[in-house]
Amino acid sequence: GGANCEAELGQNLLERFECIDAVCSGEGDVSFPTFVDAFCRSKPLPEVSGITTRNSLPSKAPGAMITALDDLPVPDFSDFYKRFELTPGLSDLLQPAPTIETSRGCWWGAKNHCTFCGLNGNAMAYRSKSPKRAFAEFQSQAQKYGSDFVVVDNILDYTYFDSLLPMLRDDPTPFLMHFEVKSNLFPKHTK
Repeated sequence: GGANCEAELGQNLLERFECIDAVCSGEGDVSFPTFVDAFCRSKPLPEVSGITTRNSLPSKAPGAMITALDDLPVPDFSDFYKRFELTPGLSDLLQPAPTIETSRGCWWGAKNHCTFCGLNGNAMAYRSKSPKRAFAEFQSQAQKYGSDFVVVDNILDYTYFDSLLPMLRDDPTPFLMHFEVKSNLFPKHTK
């Protein structure tokens, strides 16, 4: 799912790969759980807005764009970590890190879309979690899975320089992460 499965991209995936039964076009926070719930109850692939199946080609419209990111649930990676720990030898090769998302879209691209970018599809509008919610998520995920994170945002919310980043800096947890930024940072942003 996601921007790489929107519209004709998702349709082409379905047409070219028989092992794929459905694609989630755009953001799937609402459409994907609805699809899974309906599938578990009825078994044939259900018709759900934002989900394209072979029976519903051509592609449907993308799922609803989420605007209130604070309302999203905190991801639960516990099943992944249990399976990881039960897989012999895997922990000798890899050290997993949970993903965390504090924003969606791109504030720069919404003003001046870069010619090379195809990351956001129809969901270019920039939205971010409140600093309080983002910080609470970093803390809770660090307690469960460790403090090394993969941040999946397209671009750092500039308001975080004065809000979230100082909270992370001042917390005793040794957070490790990186954010994507635009190259127009000033020396004041590195303090």
